Amino acid sequence: MIMPDIKKYKNLKVISFDVFDTAIKRETFRPKDIFDIVEASHGEDFKEQRILAEKQAKAELSGECSLNDIYEVLTRIVPAFKGKLQEIKEYEIALELQHTKPIPEILEFYGSIKDKYKVIFISDMYLSADIIAKMLENAGYGEHEIYVSGEIGLNKAQGNLFDHVIRKLGINYREMLHLGDNYATDIISAAKKNINTYYFINNYDKSYTKKDIQDKKIINLYNHRDYSTSFLVKLLTERENSDTSIYNKIGFYWGIIFYEFVKWVVREAEDRKILFNSRDGFIPHKIAKCIMGVKNCTYVFLSRRSSSFIAFNTDYPINHEKNLYFYNAFRFQRVDTVRQLLACIGFDSLKVLDRIKKVGFSGDEDNIEPFKFDGQKTHEKTERLLQSIEPEIYEHCCLKKQDLLNYIDSLNVQNNDVFCDIGYNGSIQHCLEMLTDIRFDGKYFEIYDRKIKLDSKKQGFLSTGENLTYGYGGLIETIFSAPHGGVVGYDCCEPLLFKDSDLRINILNKIHNGIIEFCLKWYELNQKHTLNIDHEIIKSMVMRFLKEPSLEEARYGLEVPFDNGAEDALENITWFNEDRIKNGRIVECYNRSYWKEAFLKMLENSNYAGLNRFLPLQ
Repeated sequence: MIMPDIKKYKNLKVISFDVFDTAIKRETFRPKDIFDIVEASHGEDFKEQRILAEKQAKAELSGECSLNDIYEVLTRIVPAFKGKLQEIKEYEIALELQHTKPIPEILEFYGSIKDKYKVIFISDMYLSADIIAKMLENAGYGEHEIYVSGEIGLNKAQGNLFDHVIRKLGINYREMLHLGDNYATDIISAAKKNINTYYFINNYDKSYTKKDIQDKKIINLYNHRDYSTSFLVKLLTERENSDTSIYNKIGFYWGIIFYEFVKWVVREAEDRKILFNSRDGFIPHKIAKCIMGVKNCTYVFLSRRSSSFIAFNTDYPINHEKNLYFYNAFRFQRVDTVRQLLACIGFDSLKVLDRIKKVGFSGDEDNIEPFKFDGQKTHEKTERLLQSIEPEIYEHCCLKKQDLLNYIDSLNVQNNDVFCDIGYNGSIQHCLEMLTDIRFDGKYFEIYDRKIKLDSKKQGFLSTGENLTYGYGGLIETIFSAPHGGVVGYDCCEPLLFKDSDLRINILNKIHNGIIEFCLKWYELNQKHTLNIDHEIIKSMVMRFLKEPSLEEARYGLEVPFDNGAEDALENITWFNEDRIKNGRIVECYNRSYWKEAFLKMLENSNYAGLNRFLPLQ
């Protein structure tokens, strides 16, 4: 926000600041949410009674009252508090001091003018000047005169507090500039007195007018009886009201989802060793180890490419029921060419070029996209190819398996260690258990209910078997994925990674910075109070993002590439490709999009909005 240009004010002697939501802010979304914390400690419907007592005290004292006045009324209307009110009042004050922070823009502006002008603070407030002075001091402001309505008996709303201040200072009205966030009391009332004013719109008011906050339903999370959610909404709205990038905002939004996921994994582990698997365990591992301080956890390098794709039981044909899960996982990879498909297991397609041509392909660069008009024919040719080169694949996979087993041995894993990954059927865990005698306890972001069920112990954080995020795997993995290439194999127990896209790494780092920023703030708040966010809120946040993206979020899907485990098989999450749309391939673009809702959002806000009638919408 642009701060006032002092040069344009003539004969200025005094700069006055409103206190709350101007100089300092509370960490809760609304001021009265502090009362929820008091109620959690002292009960007796404290919040409602505290609000009622303040109204009654103001009525009895013709408009203004102090905190002492409020607690005198509270003594009368809530007999159950008798004998505890001093303790409760001190707790409320302690919370106010604990949960106030400076507003950076104002503090910076204050620093630039404090030695050039007389600085004062004016507040319509029941807290005493001494308490407010302590808050301001904690926030980085110096010692200055403080004028508080509850002590003086006058207020800004009626304008008589401004009159009182001007008389005390011995200046005329035009010699003062007042900065505040309440348009009625700080701006209109002061302007009527001919005082110079500057309106500083607060986070709360901005939150109800900013379209992205409404589109992302952040305010909907707010529950005035739940102070944990109040802290959450305050953090999210502040970030949305900032000028940070969409990637940072997406990460910050997902921060609470990551934090609660990791908290759940750690709680379920009960001090057992946790293996956070690459690449989707990269940020969860950082949160557990570096923020939560979990010691018994490690980051392991395993991938479908380095494990599941080579897990075939060579005693049976490649397409046999015993191999069907791994066979399907391999052959249904979303890659562009025959060469890329075989590269998913590290196999050189040039070794079998004759067989590639024999089944009907012209070469290993033939396009095998699954969404082409002739997709079914291409799929059948691909099946014939894989079955015809089964001996070569088996020989290749046996060598890869031994490298994998050596790497597993180097990890020193034990039975019942916790294996943490994104999901969705636990194929990597199942592969490890097939190849060793070790049985893990799988903890995943979500577990799908699949036709082919893998016999492993596993549980999902978001759900186990509800398939809430089914079809969004590629999208979710772009948020979870590490900023390093996937594992393609091992050399002397050292993981070999393919070179990741610079664009993808850049985007991921911005997203992850947002996640970590949130988690650090949330962890800090949790040192003051235990904050428990309802699991249904986490679900609603995930599903809102997937099902109802804002236009800003939808554009993210257009920009971020997903590698699907192969270094040269990048494709965007949202296939809003104008050239293809113009060439009659809108259905292909829609079907190819990992994030169909984002595609529709882009379509709705484009020149092609009317073409949605050609899409297979339910």
